[in-house]
Amino acid sequence: MNKLLQRSVLIVICTSIPDCVWPKDKDGQSEIVICEKRYKAVSVGDEKELGRYYVKAVTRGKNNEIEIVEQMTMDYRDKKAGYSSTVVYGCEPQLFPLIATVETTIDGKTCMKGQVRFSKTTLSISGVGFFNKKTGAAIEPPFKFEQKDIPIPKGFMLFQSAFQVLGPKCLQTKGELKDIVFVEFPDDLGAPELINMKEGYRMVREQADDTGSYQMRILDGRSDAPVVAIQFDKKDRVTSMWCFGKMKLVEVDRNKP
Repeated sequence: MNKLLQRSVLIVICTSIPDCVWPKDKDGQSEIVICEKRYKAVSVGDEKELGRYYVKAVTRGKNNEIEIVEQMTMDYRDKKAGYSSTVVYGCEPQLFPLIATVETTIDGKTCMKGQVRFSKTTLSISGVGFFNKKTGAAIEPPFKFEQKDIPIPKGFMLFQSAFQVLGPKCLQTKGELKDIVFVEFPDDLGAPELINMKEGYRMVREQADDTGSYQMRILDGRSDAPVVAIQFDKKDRVTSMWCFGKMKLVEVDRNKP
């Protein structure tokens, strides 16, 4: 994912979707884990390992906020590139993104840090770039960037980490949601390419089979070829995931390296 793998994506849902029903601690103080998964990324066809991927989602606090952490490392030219992002959603009465942060790295060194803050109608971004992703040269002084009050496009904003967690809540039966805004986060590894929002995508849920297993997909509005496809079991747990037609994620034992 990412320009690590033709752009990385998160998926965040942010407008009129069903009310949230998540596990909630009585005193609102403890974190409750919704999911925690570790995957290896392999190429479709030859199964060559390309990198590693981790996602964890929890609910916490009296307002039942949802926090989703995503981490990925991939081979990037002759380097090792990666990112770590966190997206936090308000959940009452409906899902709405509050803040998203990300850090990108190349060969273990921080390339860029940034954040996005959301209101009901706009978002603001800020960040710092520390070195050139192509040459590896340090940027002195570090490059700071900021943009405020960017209008939020019409539709559901989708940041991939949240798709696997929240997708089944948005479409609870076979169907389709149009006017999806597909968000690339980070848009690239280096500053100021922090976030990119693409309108006109669709979220589709297929009919479940006899075992209760079903597939959900994100589609470009101009094509039926999926950008991301996820297979879920009857308990809404991810069993397979494909990204961009070039890569799939295979779950690994969390107790093994």
